[in-house]
Amino acid sequence: PCSRCGSGEFELSACNVTVGRTCQPSHPGHWSPDGDNRQWPCSAGSALPASGSVDCELCGPGTNSGTAGKAACLPCERGFHAPEQGLSACTRCLHRTSSGNGSASCDACDSGFFRLDTATPATPDICSDCPDGASCPWNATLATLVLKPTSWRLSARSSL
Repeated sequence: PCSRCGSGEFELSACNVTVGRTCQPSHPGHWSPDGDNRQWPCSAGSALPASGSVDCELCGPGTNSGTAGKAACLPCERGFHAPEQGLSACTRCLHRTSSGNGSASCDACDSGFFRLDTATPATPDICSDCPDGASCPWNATLATLVLKPTSWRLSARSSL
């Protein structure tokens, strides 16, 4: 009688009267339940870096896996976020807001906008247009506004 493949293994070659079944650990990005003899790709929103596993892992907040069978979840790009685990795609931040790479939230003002300070939450209402006479790099605050050569202000805490 042919034995089934164990947990985390899939059938490489079937058994017959003269040869036993050959099993192999499931590939990264795939899982194999006990006795199934097949390997299954991890679903989008999950990944599995190791071979020979029986369960895939959900992508954590700030990461995603857009297609099935991935060995790793990828961090969201700047300007995108994934607020919960198991997502197959990152969501673009709302206008005026942004995020760093691998972020679970949009917690920065986008380039061209600024907020009072980093303690102030970055929202579309809070992230203000950059004032004339200054440029606002990504995640700018009042203190980090870059003044143009023809502009001045009393201190880093004052407006133009």
